[in-house]
Amino acid sequence: MSERIKYMGYKADREQRRAELKTRISGLLGSLRDNLDPFKSPEALRTDVIAQQALELDAARTELVEVLAELDRIAEVLGR
Repeated sequence: MSERIKYMGYKADREQRRAELKTRISGLLGSLRDNLDPFKSPEALRTDVIAQQALELDAARTELVEVLAELDRIAEVLGR
């Protein structure tokens, strides 16, 4: 297998993961907005859910940044 084909495979894998993470992040943001309803009283807020979703959002965003950096490196290798 040529190196170019190998890197194209890496690129496709990372692009798929990027799309998955963006979908996950979008869902978490929507859910956090719903859970942080400004019209709910503070005692009615599900802070356990909010905290868990915030941690999941941070992990997904961190991974997305890593995936984007990998895609940049692959693009350099492939000559854009």
